[in-house]
Amino acid sequence: MNREELEEIIKKHIKWVRNEKGGEQANLWGANLRGANLRGANLREADLREADLREANLWGANLRGANLLKKIIQLPNLCKWYVVYNEYNEKPLMIGCVSKTIKEWDKWFKGKDTYETKRNTKEFKQIHLAFKTIKEYLKLENRNEKTRNKKQT
Repeated sequence: MNREELEEIIKKHIKWVRNEKGGEQANLWGANLRGANLRGANLREADLREADLREANLWGANLRGANLLKKIIQLPNLCKWYVVYNEYNEKPLMIGCVSKTIKEWDKWFKGKDTYETKRNTKEFKQIHLAFKTIKEYLKLENRNEKTRNKKQT
């Protein structure tokens, strides 16, 4: 799918969300959106099952109610850098422009290496808090999934 086709699908989808004439729910099932710039896109209730969202820019995208097979979580601006968890990526947690696994970020926060923000500053503490928030949210989600699965069996 090229950029123009994707933009047309999103335009029709926005009309659909607003109940406007000519609107159509976005069906991006199985679409190759790898590396796509979806920054700020309104994909509310879009069908994104099996779409390849690896390395897609989802900053500010509205994914509320979107049909996804994997988790994508974006925190509001709690700190200097944006924080996005995208299960479609091999290194799913991006803080600023650096992606790592949760275990890699854990090790990094416990270490002494720095990127742009110096340790022991208010900004660094806010970034660390955003990381811990995502980590705790994922733990809660996993517990909830286990509970739902037990109820179904």
